[in-house]
Amino acid sequence: MYKGTPRGGDPAVLRSYDSRKEPAPEYDCKIWEAGRATCAIGLAFKPIRIGQSLFHDDGAGTFNPSPFALDEATVNEWPGRDVGVFISIGTGKRPKGTDQNSHVWYEGFMGDFAEARKKLITKIEGCEAIHERMKKDYLMRRGVNIENYYRLNVEIGVGEFGMNEWHRLGDIIPAVQESESHLLPVTLLLLLKQHVQRARQILRLYFQLSQNHLQLRSPTV
Repeated sequence: MYKGTPRGGDPAVLRSYDSRKEPAPEYDCKIWEAGRATCAIGLAFKPIRIGQSLFHDDGAGTFNPSPFALDEATVNEWPGRDVGVFISIGTGKRPKGTDQNSHVWYEGFMGDFAEARKKLITKIEGCEAIHERMKKDYLMRRGVNIENYYRLNVEIGVGEFGMNEWHRLGDIIPAVQESESHLLPVTLLLLLKQHVQRARQILRLYFQLSQNHLQLRSPTV
């Protein structure tokens, strides 16, 4: 988000391609700068300046921009083109029951900033709400097959960590690795779907060439 964006404002899109919708805010943006701008949120990370633009989410943005990405593909850039695969990557689910322990969750990082903590928790929970709306409404509205939509998220063991708990990497890594093992079937399914699509393209091309060959050989009256 651009720093100072009002609530409900659209996010800044840092593209690696020429857009039909609008010129790039910064043409010489590096990958690490785009990542850094993405995580410049609230009290967690400082704002970053890229060229003439200052990026920092003061509370207006969302942690799950899937609807914006969907519109980017189906409305702004490639209208009428089928979406083969849409992948949404989460940062870990918040554990159930943390509302009862809100004084413990994020303790030490937010301190007495109760309102900031409340907003941050609401945005984290909003990620799953947006995921559910993607399945129930957004995908169908844009003509995308729900079978082509995948949400990859760490289901357990990560959502309860605070952003400042770097010393707990030893606990975070096993949880992520366990989730990776669950993601293997999804990865295989994506690869299988890709091969099936290629096989269909080859078959269509084969039948098209065969028909053209028959037309060339058929006698004229």
